[in-house]
Amino acid sequence: MAIGTMAETTAQALGALVRSPDKYGVPPLSPEAAADAQEDLVYLTVTTKDILLYNHGSEDKVIKLPTGDVQVPAHTIVSAPLP
Repeated sequence: MAIGTMAETTAQALGALVRSPDKYGVPPLSPEAAADAQEDLVYLTVTTKDILLYNHGSEDKVIKLPTGDVQVPAHTIVSAPLP
């Protein structure tokens, strides 16, 4: 198996674990981590003041956060409130 394939498989497995922890018998992570584990080209980081979302894709995305749905336009950074 090629290294790139192993890395992709590992990332997919970790994403599935973060999105559906109950299915794998592990405690859930933060809701922000679950939102960030989607394969949607939207990157998320939690700061001391807010949640920043960056949409690297060319289509608008709606991200489900604990504080509600957040519209993230293509190639844009959006700030959302912390829960």
